[in-house]
Amino acid sequence: MIQSFIAGGLFRFALRFVPSVFEQVANIVLEYLMQKRAIEYDKMKLELARIDGATQLDLADIKAGIEELKADQPIRLARIKAQKIKSGVKWIDGFNALIRPLTTFFWIIVYPLLVWWSVK
Repeated sequence: MIQSFIAGGLFRFALRFVPSVFEQVANIVLEYLMQKRAIEYDKMKLELARIDGATQLDLADIKAGIEELKADQPIRLARIKAQKIKSGVKWIDGFNALIRPLTTFFWIIVYPLLVWWSVK
C-alpha cells in the first residue's frame, strides 16, 4: 500500500513536473530567440540610421558644391567670352577654331582605331 502510494505519488508528480519543466525550457528558448531577433532588428536600425546620416552629409556636400558652382558661373562665362575674342591674325584664329574639333575627332575616331589595330 505504501509502495503503491509512493509510486502513484511519484507518477502524478512526474506527470505534473516534467511537462512544466519542458514548458519553462520552451519559454526560455522562445524568449532568447525573441531577444536575439530584437538585437538584430536594433542593429539593422542603427545601420540604417548610420547610412541615413551619411546620406545627409553627402547631400549637404552636394548642395555646397552646387552653391559653389553657382558662385563660379559668372567667372566661367567671362572666361569663355574672353576666349572668343579674335586676335586679328587669321591663321591663329583658324587654328584656335580647329583645336576642339580636331581633338574630338582624334579621341572619338582615330584613337579607338589605333587601339583596335594594335590589338589585332
